[in-house]
Amino acid sequence: MPFLPHQRPAVNVAVMALVTGVYFLAGKIGLGFASVHVSASPVWAPAGMAIALLLLFGPSIWPAILAGAFLVNVTTMGSLVTSAAIAVGNTLEGILAAWLLQRFAHGLQAFESTPDILKSALLAGFLSPTVSATIGAGSLLLGQHAAPEQFVVIWLTWWMGDATGILIVTPAILLWAQYPRIEWTRQQGLELGLLLLVLLLTCAVIFGPLMNTGHKYPLQFLLVPIMIWAAFHFGPRETATLTVLLAGWATFGTIHGRGPFASTSENESLLLGQAFLAVNSLMALALAAAVQERKDLEARFLDQAERLVNKRTQELVHTQSRLRTMAQTLTLTEQRERKRMAGELHDYLAQLLVLGKMKLSSLHAQFRSKGGPAETLFQEVDDTFIKALDYTRTLMAELSPSVLHEFGLPTALQWLAEQMEKDRLTVETHVGTSTLTLAEHQAILLFHSIRELLLNVAKHAGTNHAILTLEATDHLLRISVQDHGQGFNTDSLAPAQPGHRFGLFSVKERMEELGGWLRVESVPGKGTTVTLGLPLTPSVSTSEATGDKGQVSSPSAKTTGVRRVLLVDDHAMVRQGLRAILDQYPDLFIIGEAADGREAVSIATKRAPDVIIMDINMPRMDGIEATTRIKKEHPETVIIAVSVNDTPHVRESMRKAGASAFVSKEEASERLYETVMALTSRHEPFLTTEEE
Repeated sequence: MPFLPHQRPAVNVAVMALVTGVYFLAGKIGLGFASVHVSASPVWAPAGMAIALLLLFGPSIWPAILAGAFLVNVTTMGSLVTSAAIAVGNTLEGILAAWLLQRFAHGLQAFESTPDILKSALLAGFLSPTVSATIGAGSLLLGQHAAPEQFVVIWLTWWMGDATGILIVTPAILLWAQYPRIEWTRQQGLELGLLLLVLLLTCAVIFGPLMNTGHKYPLQFLLVPIMIWAAFHFGPRETATLTVLLAGWATFGTIHGRGPFASTSENESLLLGQAFLAVNSLMALALAAAVQERKDLEARFLDQAERLVNKRTQELVHTQSRLRTMAQTLTLTEQRERKRMAGELHDYLAQLLVLGKMKLSSLHAQFRSKGGPAETLFQEVDDTFIKALDYTRTLMAELSPSVLHEFGLPTALQWLAEQMEKDRLTVETHVGTSTLTLAEHQAILLFHSIRELLLNVAKHAGTNHAILTLEATDHLLRISVQDHGQGFNTDSLAPAQPGHRFGLFSVKERMEELGGWLRVESVPGKGTTVTLGLPLTPSVSTSEATGDKGQVSSPSAKTTGVRRVLLVDDHAMVRQGLRAILDQYPDLFIIGEAADGREAVSIATKRAPDVIIMDINMPRMDGIEATTRIKKEHPETVIIAVSVNDTPHVRESMRKAGASAFVSKEEASERLYETVMALTSRHEPFLTTEEE
């Protein structure tokens, strides 16, 4: 059972004694209203108390109820046998009612739903009092303490008193025992106080002492809307409590001859009042339970709906995240494939074209003096090689700009701005840093996002000028593309139809997948500013960590003797072509070949060449890093950069690394020897093929 029995006998005995005492006190108060017989009262709260206690403590509490009932009656009438019989009847009434409620009306929850309240009223309120009334009235009759003609009146009074006590007292005790915590809001507390004040004032008007005209006006029905108010705005617990207060005031007023139930017969007055109170209590409790059930149902529905919405939202967020991840993966896969294809073009086709041009130039030098049709044919073939190399470079740049992978995002954006001239868009760049540490996938997605934004300006803004700004702090990278074109409405970035604003939408999705954001500011007729933001992990910039990558220094050239040359290129065919060009000159001697930057550093340390012909794009270590390391250890060594990619960014990077000159591979056969001799014969600044 919920509260008893306790494992300690002393505690059980104390509880038993307390229950007996409370029952005895309530019983003596109840018998104070008896008029037809000293043992039959129309007001009998102990009946309701007994049932509540049996449900709360279990059947083991019955001795306390029996003892309390016996003491009440034996101290009132004095007959031991009759008092014992009445006590047995009261105890059996409580046990029967508790069993019926437990069996058919969910026991402790008997007054929390409308069907259970109606069952409780029928089983506990109307049926079980017949046991107590029959045994009690019968024992009085058999014990000759009542006349036979009084039996019906005594039985009806007994039954009505017990029934009313059960319907009013039992719900209040059970509901407060199960829900003792007060959880009213401040507004509910104020409303409950107002409700209580209205109830007390109404009772004072109906049952005195505020108004007592002596007339029997049916003012008791003014209590109905008050109880309805309690039922709708509060729960069954508060409604049952107000019913107890109402019953106490109405009973007190009635026995003092005030109110609509007062008459010449005190017993009839109390019976009439108790009937009204029982019906009012039943109605109010049933209504309060119905309202509470509806509130609980709405709360459960809202809770279930909220959980379902949260679940669906999480699923949608998860699906969106997966789609973004898939889109990013597809984009990165596409870019890696583009990079691979560009690498294939650079490593094979471009090198073959360079080698072919070298050999053609060597062969051309032998037939140049003869002139005639052969000279023209050589020139045409040479022009074809140049066009093929130019197209290959363009194709490599469009597939995967090497400047992004080799020099980072800031330099790549400056290169991109130059390339936009082909789309008739002049891009003004403001790049606040030249070194920026980013993961490869971040740099790729940002680069292509900026390219899409610039293409949007070129296609849709109605202007030929844009401003590209890059700002980086320790915590945030911010890149903006601004134009003063026609602008647009920024209510929604989602594409309203296929192809419409899909560029901005896709860029926004990319940025959110990276953990960044996209902000669009646009006014029709005044232009657009699109800003990309990406949180950065604080780090030390490359320039701060390593210092300057190298200073341009004049080599310590040899003015006499043979120049010792090291060839560095990751393609054996190109090294063979370079060797074929330089081997024909007696003042140059090839001391070795290296297939990558790391091998070049090692050979340079061991053999100290006078001149190094350095390729740029190589595995393991590129030519820029190899040049930096070699110049740091051997500043007198002349390093000449050779590459298919002859963009200004590549030349500037090699110059900063310490290279003394840059020669395009397609011009190696004509310019390489002259460049070597010029740099080893005198102190010269950084040379390019255009400056020679």
